[in-house]
Amino acid sequence: MRTTKTAVVLFVLFSVFGYSQAQDIVVNLHRPPNDAVSAENLWWVDLINRDTISYDVYIYAYAEEASQGRVFYAYSDTFHLAPGIKRVRPQGGDVHFRNWWVKREIREAVIRTGAIPEANYEYYVDIYGINLPPIPIGGATGSIVVQRPTPPRLVSPQDEDSIGRGALIFNWLPPGNYCGSVSYKLKIVEVMQGQIAEEALRSNRAWFEKSNIWTLSFRYPVSARRLEPGKRYAWQITANFTAGPFEVPIRPLPSEPRSFIKKPR
Repeated sequence: MRTTKTAVVLFVLFSVFGYSQAQDIVVNLHRPPNDAVSAENLWWVDLINRDTISYDVYIYAYAEEASQGRVFYAYSDTFHLAPGIKRVRPQGGDVHFRNWWVKREIREAVIRTGAIPEANYEYYVDIYGINLPPIPIGGATGSIVVQRPTPPRLVSPQDEDSIGRGALIFNWLPPGNYCGSVSYKLKIVEVMQGQIAEEALRSNRAWFEKSNIWTLSFRYPVSARRLEPGKRYAWQITANFTAGPFEVPIRPLPSEPRSFIKKPR
């Protein structure tokens, strides 16, 4: 009976002790971009130790999806949390995450792309102290809707347009589901007899190429190689995404191909 009472008293003391510390360890989440979320980016946090003493701690982080439940988790190595602010950057930082677990249903996609599949997620970051009661001394919760960007959309010239002697201006729309920095590459090839635009863009040597376009339109330069009357050309815009220091790089996204005909003289 005495043992039971002692256990209850210790549990209450541990609970109070843990609650007190939870007020001193603040976890601030940095929201990752919706379109390029790796598992590591979900644990991009600032830890604020408002106490006057240091702790040896580790992070337990996990994420859940409404229909699948918990889809992955990870533990960090133990690290020293001194009074003040500690920035945790899982990619390239001094805090390393190990013991990863990824749910079998999404494991292949995570390994192949480095990013988590499109869905709505709730994610959790809990801080545990070494040699302290097994309850979090700080934590935070975030939510995110993961969406992949869609390719840029071509506006003009329209497919199979005939281009006269005036200025040739290419126009397009930016990728959807993306709000970061994007540059564009324009590629023009001649379409040979019997080819379709997609095949020509894949196989033929470029008639004209221009990279690092930062606007949504481009005027064909008068100094560029002249388009020959009566010939058919295919064109395509590829979006190149500028990844931030803690973002998963996004592969370039090409638009659908289109073709136009240079009017005969």
